[in-house]
Amino acid sequence: MWEEAALNRGPAPNSNFDPADRERRRNWIERKLDYGHHWNQLQWQVMTEAAQLRLCMRLHNSGHDSVGATFFDYTVDWAAWEEYIKLRKLDKYEFSWPWGMIMAPGAYDEREGLSQAYKAWREAEGQPASTPKDPKNPKDPKGAKKPEPKRADPQGSGKPPAQQQGGISSSVWARPRNPAQQQGGPSTSRGPKPPKPGQKQGGSSVTPRVPPKPASDQRATSSGADRKPSSQPAAPAQVAESSAAALARARAGKKPGNVPPHLAHKLGDNTKTKAEPTPDEAHEAALAAANRATANREKISELWSEFQGFSLKEKIAEETIEKAKKEEAAKWKDLEDKSYYRFQARLASLREAGKLEYPVMGSAAAFSNKAPPARQAYRPAFKVDRIPPRCPDLELREQIWDMLEFESPAGPFLGPFELALPRWVDFFDLVLGKEGKLFDRIKDLIPRDVAIAWTKNEDGLPKSLVVGPHPDLGHNAKSGPLRKAVREVWFQVVAWATEVYLARPLRLPDYLKCQETLFERSYVVLNKTTMDDLFHVWNNVPNSGDDLFAFSEARKDNLIRWVPEIHAILKVPEEQVELVLQDWVMEGHQTESSLRERIEAVVDHWGESSPVQAHKWQKLVELAIFKDQ
Repeated sequence: MWEEAALNRGPAPNSNFDPADRERRRNWIERKLDYGHHWNQLQWQVMTEAAQLRLCMRLHNSGHDSVGATFFDYTVDWAAWEEYIKLRKLDKYEFSWPWGMIMAPGAYDEREGLSQAYKAWREAEGQPASTPKDPKNPKDPKGAKKPEPKRADPQGSGKPPAQQQGGISSSVWARPRNPAQQQGGPSTSRGPKPPKPGQKQGGSSVTPRVPPKPASDQRATSSGADRKPSSQPAAPAQVAESSAAALARARAGKKPGNVPPHLAHKLGDNTKTKAEPTPDEAHEAALAAANRATANREKISELWSEFQGFSLKEKIAEETIEKAKKEEAAKWKDLEDKSYYRFQARLASLREAGKLEYPVMGSAAAFSNKAPPARQAYRPAFKVDRIPPRCPDLELREQIWDMLEFESPAGPFLGPFELALPRWVDFFDLVLGKEGKLFDRIKDLIPRDVAIAWTKNEDGLPKSLVVGPHPDLGHNAKSGPLRKAVREVWFQVVAWATEVYLARPLRLPDYLKCQETLFERSYVVLNKTTMDDLFHVWNNVPNSGDDLFAFSEARKDNLIRWVPEIHAILKVPEEQVELVLQDWVMEGHQTESSLRERIEAVVDHWGESSPVQAHKWQKLVELAIFKDQ
């Protein structure tokens, strides 16, 4: 199961990450899979239940009465991870388990107590729910670590090594012999002889008996070095303690051979304390065990079937998405066909007016390039099931905010470098995108040390956008380049929000890409007045925002209808494209708001490929149309 991947250990999240921390480990698992759009909560739950059941069966077969909760949960997560990666056919090297057996907690790691899940399983199986801290003879699975006993100190302890380690040894220190026993003479009582009547304990006539030093027996010490015997007599309390410990261990199930001969008569025949089961009882026990094993196998089969059911649902969902893509392509083709005739009519009218001196390309050339994907219909904010990315550190943001001498956050600014996302903003189409792919583009459009994150409220609705130092990197708030980078990205996000608050269907990555080019060439200068503009827009928005919902939907529908026409016009010769676009903007009797909406639609679509040219055209056409205003 999990041992197969032990040698393919991947890189750990960071050096301070403790894999035994259940909460952090499971957060890492979810974020790792969700980042690549591979996370499925139901499938992971099925894998976890199957891994837990298999681990319980394995631990029981290995003779474990109990294990630590830390070890149990870690092993379940590891096993579930390996099976999840395998069944979803993910790359085993990219998704290698970062820790393996090297950093796995031991089976007796009780920092979080004993595993209640394993205890409950044993009770359900009719097994005794004992909770020993250190089973004597468990067959530990790979990856489990047993606590090593401390080695005896030859100079600092009066007990023999066998007694210091809690065991009974055949060492001469555990049972001293006199010279007569060493020479084959009759056995004598061990320990110092009691004083004769009339003699005082400790008098010169009574000499304490000193155990002799073995000549060549190196087992007398735990380290194998020569050990100098004590000149004091063996204490009776130590002998009594050793005897009690030996009896307790023997009665707990040790073989009689491990008990000293002088204590064997006290133990008796321990093999007859429990009567042998009758044939009928043995048959019933075997039948019950077989039934439990069958039930366990059936449970695992049910879990696998459930997982396959989830896979089938995913396949159906993929087919649905593919069908939607085909419908989208057909919709785009229909829009192109309708716009083509209007486009040709416009070219003809321009030629008749003498504004076009060169012939334009035909339809085959006009639509030869791959068309951009059609924009999705307007949808107000809805519950987002995805996990938000990590937010930049609040303390760092507060320090940089104060150093830049910004005013205290208020209105649309929920905190330092955090702005609100109103309910009428189409978060899915303008920020997140399908499977989060639109938002993933942002990291390539901003400096490496800066991050943009989004948050959601308790209801799962998008709440805000946050800008600040990248949470995965180390930073110093006093760094001038860092403050500059955060300020520039913040001003760009604020400028985008100002447009979006007014229902402009402008996607955040497209705006950042355009602004990056314009900012480098000094066509755009952003400063604190950008924040004042957003604050002013926020204060003029109605409390309910109902009008903005309808206005946002209308502008989105217009954009979907206009993009094919704009896309077709952009295919005419470069010398004529600006003139044709201006004629399209002024088509019919348009109001000022309609003219500005058409200009913005052209800039947003054209700016994706040629931001500088689109920006220059916007300035010229606005000057020509609104020169009297």
